[in-house]
Amino acid sequence: MKIVTFQGGLGNQLFQYVFYLWLDMRCDKDNIYGYYPKKGLRAHNGLEIEKVFEVKLPNSSLSTDLIVKSIKLINKIFKNRQYISTDGRLDVNGVLFEGFWQDKYFWEDVDIVLNFRWPLKLDVTNSFIMTKIQANNSISIHIRRGDYLLPKYRNIYGDICNEEYYQKAIEYILKCVDDPFFFVFSDDIDWAKSIINVSNVTFVNNNKGKDSYIDMFLMSLCHHNIIANSTFSWWAAQLNKHSDKIMIAPIRWFKSLFKDPNIFTESWIRI
Repeated sequence: MKIVTFQGGLGNQLFQYVFYLWLDMRCDKDNIYGYYPKKGLRAHNGLEIEKVFEVKLPNSSLSTDLIVKSIKLINKIFKNRQYISTDGRLDVNGVLFEGFWQDKYFWEDVDIVLNFRWPLKLDVTNSFIMTKIQANNSISIHIRRGDYLLPKYRNIYGDICNEEYYQKAIEYILKCVDDPFFFVFSDDIDWAKSIINVSNVTFVNNNKGKDSYIDMFLMSLCHHNIIANSTFSWWAAQLNKHSDKIMIAPIRWFKSLFKDPNIFTESWIRI
């Protein structure tokens, strides 16, 4: 039995789903199960991926939960860590896979099809924004503040996507794109308005809580994307289907505590 943990927000769940697909290619599908810890999902908006995308997640059961709890207890008593080669098949059994799997290695040889469930329940405001995005040479800008300002996250993610980053990203777009129209998505719209000074701009902050995934959908419709150091907007850019899209990301993802994830191809512009 192999168990894949799904936790965190929608962006992290998507990376975990890709890892599950990668694992599925190398192992017996009927022997892979999912573990969905309530604590690891409650802090965000629950298990969103199955609600938002047309995907089929691995099954879970009461026995899966009991096995995971047993593994975690054993690991507390006996620090038993084993590094497994990713070459060839993974023939080991009794493995709990827990992580965020933010590495392009896992999707380079996986046929990933991620379609938003349709129709999405768009209200009048979001329908208007969608029409406006599709009618213009649209650029999404994602500004994430909120939890990144909390002490436990600020030392990891905070202050990377600052005013200077966004100004340089906008300058790059202005040099490359004719008649750009910017759509700014943020959980701190007042701060966003204080630093974004362009003529054609719409600020979007009406999708909160369980409706926040709509921002990912709207950003994915934009022609070009300026993302934050956030898997949420990274996936929005990745799901953007424009063949000539410009995707801009910060040169650093973490401040210093962790190695930056290997998720950027040569098509990304790093600033």
